[in-house]
Amino acid sequence: MRTNRKPIIIATWLLALPALSIVLSGCVQNQQRPTVRFSPAQIDRACIIEAGSELRRIMHLEASGGRALPPPPQLTSTNPESYRTVELDTTSVGMKVTYMFLCLVGNSGQAVTEPMGHR
Repeated sequence: MRTNRKPIIIATWLLALPALSIVLSGCVQNQQRPTVRFSPAQIDRACIIEAGSELRRIMHLEASGGRALPPPPQLTSTNPESYRTVELDTTSVGMKVTYMFLCLVGNSGQAVTEPMGHR
């Protein structure tokens, strides 16, 4: 009579996978990632570009001017220097409108924006 060992071997591997993932995640967590520091001008530029592309994507408008300002005072964070309020000036149906976005630049330099409204 021949025994089939394949299911036992596969089951053993499946049981070992969670332990292996715990060990590997511990190794990854012990590595220190260098913190990249961006200049205020680089953060401003990344935020304005991302807010401009968001404005085009959402409302199909082009900005005629823009500026990056400090974040709202109620915003508390562990890294407030990477937040900005972005204002983009547009003209829609002959009226000047300023759209505002909240922006965060992560350690990778990627900016993420959230619309805040217009005036």
